[in-house]
Amino acid sequence: CIVHGKIEKKGRIESFLKDGNKMVKTVRSGGKKAITEFERIDYDSKKNLSLLELNLITGRRHQIRIHLFELGFPILGEKIYTN
Repeated sequence: CIVHGKIEKKGRIESFLKDGNKMVKTVRSGGKKAITEFERIDYDSKKNLSLLELNLITGRRHQIRIHLFELGFPILGEKIYTN
C-alpha cells in the first residue's frame, strides 16, 4: 500500500483491537491481538509517500488501516483513519 510520509525501513506493529460501530479502536484489554509486519519498498521524496509491503500475521477488521494511522502514516486516500 502507499502511505503519507517516510516510514522506517522495516517494522512490526502489535496491538489489541476492538470493533466499534464504524471504527476499530486500539484498547489495552478486551480486544483481539493484531500483528502487522511491514517493509518500505520505495519512498518518493517529492510527494512524501512510501510504498509498503505488508504481512498480516493476524487478520482483524481495519487492521492495516488503524496500525498505519496510529504510527502516523495514514494510507493514501483513506477517509476514516486519517489526520
